[in-house]
Amino acid sequence: MSFNAGVFNKVVKLMAPSYTNQKSKAEDEFMSLEYNKNVESNDKNKIGDDYNEIKNEPLFTIDKKIWTVSDFYKEMDKHPIVLRKNDFKKKFALRLRNAIADLIRDKYLTDLAYQRGYNNDEIVSHYEQIWTDAGIAFFQKTEFLKNFDVKDKRDVQIIENFLNPVVEQLLKKYSDQIEINVEEYDKIKLTRIDMFTTQEQVPYPVYVPPFPQLTNYNKLDYGKKMNVGTDRK
Repeated sequence: MSFNAGVFNKVVKLMAPSYTNQKSKAEDEFMSLEYNKNVESNDKNKIGDDYNEIKNEPLFTIDKKIWTVSDFYKEMDKHPIVLRKNDFKKKFALRLRNAIADLIRDKYLTDLAYQRGYNNDEIVSHYEQIWTDAGIAFFQKTEFLKNFDVKDKRDVQIIENFLNPVVEQLLKKYSDQIEINVEEYDKIKLTRIDMFTTQEQVPYPVYVPPFPQLTNYNKLDYGKKMNVGTDRK
């Protein structure tokens, strides 16, 4: 991996203000779950107003492939830069170089994983579906609430005034298609303490997405009891 020193120094100069004062900025970035992002404007926010002047310049070369600044930022939009915690005493340029190397390593490993068909693995597919469902729910909730004035309203007010009526309508509409394993349902023990698990120094630190709260309706007055047989999982 060979860097173009001149262009790399320009990128360092433009990126440093956004990252040197906010350790967790990159690690928290994915959690914002922003949709309909414009890559160009997002790039400018990260690198500064002078992005357009260098976006087509070669930043580094690997396997004889030239990566421009624009190529790098398109990849970074999928894989946030993660500055190694044990690098914090080093100059930002070195920390950024290591972070870019980590990004490229992960890209090659991801490409290899697809080549080996890991994306079709049941566990991987299930994990992907969890994030997809959470993302869609977050997006639909956000879009729906744009129709109302929810500014300065507490979360519980938003749920009870705007979301609960919709959820109750959906439960009523699809009640005959919903089956509930009552025995397993009764075994669930909930607490008031939320568990939130993360991992350190990775681009996506959250194991399980925080599914958006859409309702506080807690009556089990919909659906029908699931007929659990010996041949049914």
